[in-house]
Amino acid sequence: MRPDRPPVLPFVTTTRDPLIQFLTGLPAGAAADPVAIAAATFVNRVNSRRPPANWVRDMIWVTLAKSFKPGDTVMQDSTRRKLLLGLVALPITRIASASIPTPAASEGPFYPTGAMRFNDIDNDLVRVGDAVEQAGGEVVRLSGRVLDRVGNPLPAARVEIWQCDVSGRYLHRGDSGSRPRDRAFQGFGHDLTGADGRYSFRTIKPVPYAGRTPHIHVKVFIENRERLTTQFYLPDHPGNARDWLYQRIPAAQRELVTMKFNPAQGEPTAIVDLVV
Repeated sequence: MRPDRPPVLPFVTTTRDPLIQFLTGLPAGAAADPVAIAAATFVNRVNSRRPPANWVRDMIWVTLAKSFKPGDTVMQDSTRRKLLLGLVALPITRIASASIPTPAASEGPFYPTGAMRFNDIDNDLVRVGDAVEQAGGEVVRLSGRVLDRVGNPLPAARVEIWQCDVSGRYLHRGDSGSRPRDRAFQGFGHDLTGADGRYSFRTIKPVPYAGRTPHIHVKVFIENRERLTTQFYLPDHPGNARDWLYQRIPAAQRELVTMKFNPAQGEPTAIVDLVV
């Protein structure tokens, strides 16, 4: 049976071993026991803010508890090998996928300041206030979760999106396009995540305009501090190959900002998680 809390083994008194220093982030010679070491594993070093999952903590503790001897201050070669092999043998796909932050992107020139927005800035961009008229374009739903780099949901995060309307016009004074703006499209909206970290929007499927492939701009604020600005894209759109901002995203990370709309029933829906 796995213990709820590993017992303290006081004979591990210092961290003079480079691998322990890497795992814990403690300086050389700092006092440490297996519980302190286990509480700051490499998962914690990736995230730097949150404690690691219990199963990782217990794996580290078991290795250390079985391998350290009284008076040891430097990890023996056999211990080092066991620990490294254990880390390699872990199902680290779960860690890696949860730890990859959403690729950041530029804000662009058309982020609407408060004075430019409608009074209605809710998460339904297709209808402004109580207006009967609905925005032009294909209505879709966009949702997902805001997560930290260990995969924990972040409640009360503010998620903002903004995008051009079906005519390629932004809700921004600096957009001098010649086509008339769709006054039934809100252009900007926000949502606050719940306890499960989930956000949702009702908007239109993004359209291309001169120089850019279809995209939706996204910002995430946590405790009133901006933590992420990025852009979401459509998969396999021909404009992606010509879009310099899209091409700057490493190919292995493009999936993290891709909206795959499922046309099952009702309005097509895409789910994109945001890792900050």
